[in-house]
Amino acid sequence: MTSTHTMTSTHRTLGGARIGLRSAALFLLMTSVACSSEPEQQQASPPVGNVAAASSTAPSLLTTSLLKNGDFESTDLGYKPWVLYVHATPDSYIATQGPEFARSGVLGIEVKQAIDEAYGALAQNVVTELAEAGRYRLEAHVRSIGVVQHVALNVDITGGGRPAQHFERKLEASELSASWLSKTLDIEILAGRADLEVLIVLYGPGEIYIDDVSLTPLP
Repeated sequence: MTSTHTMTSTHRTLGGARIGLRSAALFLLMTSVACSSEPEQQQASPPVGNVAAASSTAPSLLTTSLLKNGDFESTDLGYKPWVLYVHATPDSYIATQGPEFARSGVLGIEVKQAIDEAYGALAQNVVTELAEAGRYRLEAHVRSIGVVQHVALNVDITGGGRPAQHFERKLEASELSASWLSKTLDIEILAGRADLEVLIVLYGPGEIYIDDVSLTPLP
């Protein structure tokens, strides 16, 4: 029987609508994961694994993605290396991994507001070192229930002596659906070392299901 993992949030204060790892004030709390089968002492998030192997129906883009565990199919480590950030109040948003949230394969992720707060974000940090600049596409498959404000796809890029870059696509509630929709954001990563932070942000009340998230090079 498939286990369901729930991760408590990491308290994080972010500057305005701009969400960036180094542009916002950050206060981290170590989180714990509650697993219905056996408790873990770390945040439940997906691992760095062969994400395509878990499901024959998973999109092939996941095999070339810079992100790890974009299909959330891990059962041994939860959904590492993803983490959950909240605006200020701990546990104001909750991220849960389970079969009822899956678009493909067995598992997906739900992010929902538990108590009144500005926003919560599912996030992953990635380090790249490219020989030359390249364009990449962030794609996330999303379902929404009761969202009244909006959802955002964000990528913040720092490091390597480069100017900080911020990419964002704001998805109004009218652009979301209770059915699975593919949402994309195109970015450019400059040559050299880059520290990327990828976020899927829920603003205000409601819940979203997330699955099959990838960051892949464009032709």
